[in-house]
Amino acid sequence: MRKGKVSICIPAYNSSKTIKETLLSCLKQDYYNFEIIVSDNCSTDNTREIVKKYWQVILLKTEVNSGGGPNMDNCVNHADGEYIVFLCHDDIFTDPHVISDIVRIFEENPKVGYVGHWYYQFLDGDPRPVRMHRSNDPYFQADNQSGIAFRNDALKDSSHLYQYKKFAPKYWVEGASMVKQVLDAGWDYRIIKYDTVGVRIHPGGNTSTLAEAYVTSPTMTWYNLVGKRKFYLTIFISLVQYKNWGKYKNVLREIWYFIKLKPSNLFRIDFWFWALIAVFVPKTILRPLTYKYKKYFLKHIIKEKKR
Repeated sequence: MRKGKVSICIPAYNSSKTIKETLLSCLKQDYYNFEIIVSDNCSTDNTREIVKKYWQVILLKTEVNSGGGPNMDNCVNHADGEYIVFLCHDDIFTDPHVISDIVRIFEENPKVGYVGHWYYQFLDGDPRPVRMHRSNDPYFQADNQSGIAFRNDALKDSSHLYQYKKFAPKYWVEGASMVKQVLDAGWDYRIIKYDTVGVRIHPGGNTSTLAEAYVTSPTMTWYNLVGKRKFYLTIFISLVQYKNWGKYKNVLREIWYFIKLKPSNLFRIDFWFWALIAVFVPKTILRPLTYKYKKYFLKHIIKEKKR
């Protein structure tokens, strides 16, 4: 582990259409003491061939496709940096100063083990934001692992000097699971309050658009990790997402959990608004309507929070 060095870790899978833009956003950073590690999770496309064109990148390959969490572990196990920053294979850094700002926070605050951030989502092919994620909750801001950063020492398993803590091998909470372990170990955190990362929305390329991601309840996955935190049990618009990409029974299950875990939701108009939409609007209508709402309306009203 080299002092002051940053390891930008990119877990990748079938990212041939996006990995070039992701890598270029890393290479534009103004902090020069860094390495880029791409851990390819048994891609079936030409992801590895594209990555090999960049001599600055260390390319790893997993033996089996074991999911996002274990692939993040693989990155960490090969990282040489004092600080580790994750970036998904289809996302981008929005500003050339992101890595510098992360390093500055760590160096000015020796007790900080995790640096979170604000970020936005954009539609593939259009860089304008269509959804913002600007909570100051350390767990919620790790719901997407792009841009989250850790001090290398904070990731080490205190009971095994040469081993690291493990990211959860579960959908939705891979990043948040590590945040919890780091904070539970006594480390502090900071949140960067500008949009450091743009998260690409492209059906089939996002975990949230995979039906398998909804087999296990997202609500209960979060609840089992961090308990009854306000941020998750009141995000009722997520019911539309569950309807669009999961099965109908999954939607009913999530509605029940919103009520069971927070009974006061029964008295909220916004809960019933989104619940009724999710229950009664057919997926064939709701999915294209959601996309058009983002493309033709939200991109005109949501603005990037710049540095």
